[in-house]
Amino acid sequence: MKINYKRAREVSLRVLSMMKEEVFPFNRDVHGRYLSGSRESLFPDAIVPDDLEVGSKEHALLLFYGCGLDSMKLADQVYRGVRGIANEVALVDLHKLTEPELAGLLSRHFLPSTLEKFKAGKPIMGDPIRTLYENSRRIHTQYQDDPRGLVAESISATRARIEEFFQYGEGKSALLLKNFNRFGISSFAEPELPVKVDRHIKRISIGCRVVTIPRGVVMTRGRGDKLVRMLEEVYQRVTMKEGISGADLDDAFWAIGRYLCKFNDDVRCKASCKVDCHTRPDSDNGAIYFNFHSDKRIGQDNFFRAGLMSMS
Repeated sequence: MKINYKRAREVSLRVLSMMKEEVFPFNRDVHGRYLSGSRESLFPDAIVPDDLEVGSKEHALLLFYGCGLDSMKLADQVYRGVRGIANEVALVDLHKLTEPELAGLLSRHFLPSTLEKFKAGKPIMGDPIRTLYENSRRIHTQYQDDPRGLVAESISATRARIEEFFQYGEGKSALLLKNFNRFGISSFAEPELPVKVDRHIKRISIGCRVVTIPRGVVMTRGRGDKLVRMLEEVYQRVTMKEGISGADLDDAFWAIGRYLCKFNDDVRCKASCKVDCHTRPDSDNGAIYFNFHSDKRIGQDNFFRAGLMSMS
């Protein structure tokens, strides 16, 4: 695999320009507040319930458990579910609950079949019960139920502490750190913040040829792990060299991937998106294995045909 810094810089500036200009999807509320009706904020992890003090221990717990579960379902469903759990049980008391009780909470708020699968002894993707069970006990015994104690003297030391928890790897530690900084729980320099290399950043980076791989090379899990590290490093080089907020870059990538790329339509890409991906590569459901040389978008020829028709 090869990384192209120049392309990474171009893509970063393009996604941030869309955020700055407030074009779709950024013409929604970007301040972490509820929108009118049933729609929620553009960034689900930025929603702060009205009865919660920003930056408090309870808020830090909400972020800690939300980020830890942020791979089970769509982000808006995950954070809505964790807020629902917090309305039923004080998050500071999660360590007191048994595994069946945690399974019941998850079933009621965003993973409906969790309790039934738990009783039947069936595996559950992402192991959310164990995530809550183990992490609630560790945060209780080591940090007195206060995730704000995870903040250390440096970004690397803070991430190392976070990654001691179950289901917290490089990506989720970057996500939690971003939110700690967003709400003043930590105060690291914004350009030094890493992005969470999720499926959106991977797909856009491959589609824009920030990263390339020769034809015939198989994308193994080991190469997938290497890809995450390479992309995190190159985008951090961009943010530090250009003085860009890593948190803003992460948000911009996520919103474009979540709300615009989901249409999977080449015509919409050309008409509505400034990122200008060459392809939208196919992948497995977990976004671990990618076909670098594919384009899964529909309507790839329609734009060109429409141009010919208008000329004729």
